[in-house]
Amino acid sequence: MAKHYFILWMSSTLLLSAAIWGLEKLEGNKITTTEFMGLMDMGFMLLGMLSLVIFMLFPLTLLPISLIVRRFIPFSSMRLTLYPLLGAALGKWVFDSLYDDRFIQEYQLYPMTSIIVFAAVGLVYALIDYFSAQRHLGRQ
Repeated sequence: MAKHYFILWMSSTLLLSAAIWGLEKLEGNKITTTEFMGLMDMGFMLLGMLSLVIFMLFPLTLLPISLIVRRFIPFSSMRLTLYPLLGAALGKWVFDSLYDDRFIQEYQLYPMTSIIVFAAVGLVYALIDYFSAQRHLGRQ
């Protein structure tokens, strides 16, 4: 059982870091002012800091959600729908947290990009959860 959740911990760290990196590449690179400190300015230091925060927050956020979902949602197909929806909500929150309203309007940033990227990450996380559970927990 511990192996399953360790796999989820590592994969969520990598997936969420990749999603933030992708969002910065797709939308953040449009911002050309020195007011915004993004991936172009901070480079991999930003990605490393975000990965560390994501790594440390997993036991407080995603682990309880995963345990609750596994306990109360018995069907894998429902989980394959729930995680992308949670990812989309997280994507909207991340977008709103990273980019100021002025940047969104001035540089024509699209929140739907973040929603799609994080929903895709949620789907991949659900698939990892499903296949890891089959292998390590012996059930769906």
